[in-house]
Amino acid sequence: MDHGLVSRVFAEKKAGIEIERNEEDGVYTRKSVAETLRMVIVEEEGRVYRDKAKEMRILIADKQLQNQYADSFVEFLQTNF
Repeated sequence: MDHGLVSRVFAEKKAGIEIERNEEDGVYTRKSVAETLRMVIVEEEGRVYRDKAKEMRILIADKQLQNQYADSFVEFLQTNF
């Protein structure tokens, strides 16, 4: 799957953060989830993620913009395929 790749791109852009996994079985631990959430939501270190979320909310919540993207994509597909 491409989840790892997508999460790394989001992490590079400070739009997301990877949660550490248990090295033995690759499972997320309660502690790693809690620590990551605390850092992003509460700590000063997480401000960059909170700011990026606000920035992205504007783009994601704009229905008209999303419709324009979808229309442009459909037009591209119809023209090129």
